[in-house]
Amino acid sequence: MTDSESQTQALQYGANIYLTKPFDNRLLFLSVQNLIAISHKKSKEFQVKKTDFDNELDAKFIATLDQLIEDNMQSDDFDVNFISRKMGMSTPIIYRKLRAISNLSINNYVKMYRLNRAKELLKSSMNVSEVAYAVGFSERKYFSREFKKQFGYNPSQQIADSYEDN
Repeated sequence: MTDSESQTQALQYGANIYLTKPFDNRLLFLSVQNLIAISHKKSKEFQVKKTDFDNELDAKFIATLDQLIEDNMQSDDFDVNFISRKMGMSTPIIYRKLRAISNLSINNYVKMYRLNRAKELLKSSMNVSEVAYAVGFSERKYFSREFKKQFGYNPSQQIADSYEDN
């Protein structure tokens, strides 16, 4: 449908873009580029602050997931299947919903949550190994590598910075 009423209605109902046939290849390419850029920006913003949700259900979903991670952070059988059972949703549904909200997979979301929690714990009197185990990492080396990848500096630097602040 090419009439402006159909296009307007589709966009009002949440469509990201409305292309009519025949479409211009350049317009399609630029639109896809913009959608990808928006998705990456949303992911980055979500990693920094988890406050901008499209609706109340998304906020409730994230709050429930965060509480589940917090309660089971050190559990050996904490995996995607455990999460889906506890949340009462199928694994593909959780993947799709979380990807739509945060642009992260469930595994990356859990890892990001754990690393952010570790950043807080490193400000206490715990050492790097204790923090790594407290947030569910079984290897200190892997924890340090992932921490540096996420924040751009080593966990030991976080400890040093927190001593300087005191």
